[in-house]
Amino acid sequence: MQPIHSPSKKKRRFRLWWIFLWLGFVGLLFWWWLQSSFYVNTTVDLQQGQSFGAFLTQLSSRDARKVKVYVKTNAVDLSGLEQGVYEFDGHYSPKQFVDHVLAWVEPEYVSFTALEWWSVYDIDESLAAKWMILPWEFLRYVNNQEKIRQLSSSYTFLSTIGGDALVSLEGFLYPDTYFLDEKKPIIQQLVTLQLNAFEQKIWDTYQEDFDNFDHYKKTKWFSDVELSFYDIMILATVVEKEERTKKNKPIIAWLFMNRLQRGDRIDADITLCYWLEQSYEWCTPSTIVKHLYDDKNPYNTRAVHGLPPTAIANPTSSSIMAVLNFTKTKYLFYLHDPTGRIHFWETISEHNANKSKYLN
Repeated sequence: MQPIHSPSKKKRRFRLWWIFLWLGFVGLLFWWWLQSSFYVNTTVDLQQGQSFGAFLTQLSSRDARKVKVYVKTNAVDLSGLEQGVYEFDGHYSPKQFVDHVLAWVEPEYVSFTALEWWSVYDIDESLAAKWMILPWEFLRYVNNQEKIRQLSSSYTFLSTIGGDALVSLEGFLYPDTYFLDEKKPIIQQLVTLQLNAFEQKIWDTYQEDFDNFDHYKKTKWFSDVELSFYDIMILATVVEKEERTKKNKPIIAWLFMNRLQRGDRIDADITLCYWLEQSYEWCTPSTIVKHLYDDKNPYNTRAVHGLPPTAIANPTSSSIMAVLNFTKTKYLFYLHDPTGRIHFWETISEHNANKSKYLN
């Protein structure tokens, strides 16, 4: 006689099969959820006594839950974390995030000082002399058009210039001392730190002065010379290279602006050096004299009218403020004597008469 299978047993087997299938599906979803990555771009300065929770505060609540589940299900020991600066920049699964924390190695920092009047050529030469980069590596980076476009999306002061007008980051690499992690790309670190410093110390600090410059210019001086934000920065770099004394910079800025208004050349000898693609140390007075009337050099303001096509150095705040708050005077001419002291005159005859006195 054939055994008879009751309908209730068939239903129970069917239900069990669906339960196992559902549990498997839920388990697959859980595994996928736990493996999915999330983007993190932050820095955590872990202090003495802080726990792994300091990292979770940098994540969204959803991503923090994923990391917590991973730590609990895998019994990860996070009790021995060392204090220090942990950096995150990329996509991480919970496992990769935890592994990144556990693999932290204390950075080995080296200091680098970009001096106030340096150009990108000076910075490149100094970095190469310290064996931190190969010669011309820094120059290729700061003149790379694709890189400039990428950075313009992160820094308003770069995007303000717009289009393809910005061919170099010259003028925005704030001079200061920076501490760089030798285990990470040096150039990218330095450029980011310099741009961040410019944003904080110049753009954010003097935003109102930039915005009000046209009104200030018309109030102090009835001029129709139009200077864009980039023109202001270019002129500030010329002022930086021409005069080191803070109290004289606003006078120099006025003098150049007045020459632009009159349609004269601004006649700043130092500008021509930039076209030679060398550090300023190599551009001696004899080099300047040799190239003084080269009208093929677009940076030679002795031979061509207007401002140089780009910034020629990385200026300090005092040079930028000298342009934004120029001092109108009666002077039209100046020169530096062999000691570096500056002398101003009202007329070309006075200027020429004293050239022989101070320069011979």
